[in-house]
Amino acid sequence: MKTPRALVVAVVVATGLAGAGCRGHSVAPGEARLVPSGRVDVQRTGHAFAPVSHATTLHRGDQVRVTTGSARMELAGRRSIELRDGSQVALGASPELISADALVTALGSRLTVVVGGTNVVLTDGAARLANRNGAVVVGVYRGLVDVDSAGRRLDGGVPALRQVTIAAPGLLQDRPSPLDYDETHPDPWDLRFLSDAISLGAALSSRSRAVTASTTPRDGTTPGFYRQLVPDLARQSLLDQNIVDQLRANGQRPTGETLVGLAITAAGTRGQFVDRVQSVFGFRDQGARWGLVALDQGVDRVGVLDAVDRALGTLAPSSLIGVASGRASGPSPTTAPTESPGPTTPAPPSTRPSPPPTSPPTTKPVIPPPPPTGTPADPVAKSLVDTINGLLGPILPPRR
Repeated sequence: MKTPRALVVAVVVATGLAGAGCRGHSVAPGEARLVPSGRVDVQRTGHAFAPVSHATTLHRGDQVRVTTGSARMELAGRRSIELRDGSQVALGASPELISADALVTALGSRLTVVVGGTNVVLTDGAARLANRNGAVVVGVYRGLVDVDSAGRRLDGGVPALRQVTIAAPGLLQDRPSPLDYDETHPDPWDLRFLSDAISLGAALSSRSRAVTASTTPRDGTTPGFYRQLVPDLARQSLLDQNIVDQLRANGQRPTGETLVGLAITAAGTRGQFVDRVQSVFGFRDQGARWGLVALDQGVDRVGVLDAVDRALGTLAPSSLIGVASGRASGPSPTTAPTESPGPTTPAPPSTRPSPPPTSPPTTKPVIPPPPPTGTPADPVAKSLVDTINGLLGPILPPRR
């Protein structure tokens, strides 16, 4: 007997829809799909905690506890909560982080999580939450977080790359602080969202110290100094003596710090130049690492590193670098700092850019003269080379 064609089509369509439903599992509002990885326990309403090893659906009133490993709770509307060792979450009208840590994400939507009696509302982004015996820390990677703790809220919320601490319900910071992270042993969640910023911050900090070591306290006190070292600043007529004086704060801010900050400012595009100066140095003065400052300004990593390296190349001529590293003198693709040995003379005009006619510099960067090639014969020169080798060792490639 032949099977009717219409029946065959109906069976094929039904099978396809069933397969699609399995592949694209969705959850209803108030539910969550739990994907465990490690020792994960679930407590159903009215029951004790029991281990789960496969994906399961959670309902309102259920709790999840991660002993070792991790777990992911997939919520409706492209929202999720990731857990790790020690994390415990209860699924209610809003998920509640009872202990330890959670990474929450909401793509094009909002997600409210209760943490230690504080309502945390994430809008279109990602944030890490920590609950340590009632003390709450909310760090924002992307998007915006609104915090409501016992009726107290932060005006403007907590923007990306900032965090806020709530010591107890109602006791929260007056304003957000820069996102904190361990640069030596980064948290896996920090690495996921901030890997470029972490490495860039370390690179810019080392170059900042190198610039400071390559100059004297008298350097870096005029706009012309920075225009000569960072060509993009030559087009910024708003960089005047008043701004430089404020940034240097009577010598309290090192030359390297000022140069790196102005290089980030020049590369930025968010707002007018003066606004960017205030934003860059204001964020830095709050304690933000240079990588976060650059990420906050949306600057290109390669561009800002190249600008700072060019400045170092001007302050440390390639012939001096060659002697310090034991290589033949000549152009070097890797620039590095050097300390000024004392009285100096300007380098030939071709080795450094000229300031624009509209704003001539009042002083010029102090540039040490190239020493003779070969091994220095006198003790003063040998001491200089030893000092430079100590500065450049962590930056330059190994001697061949």
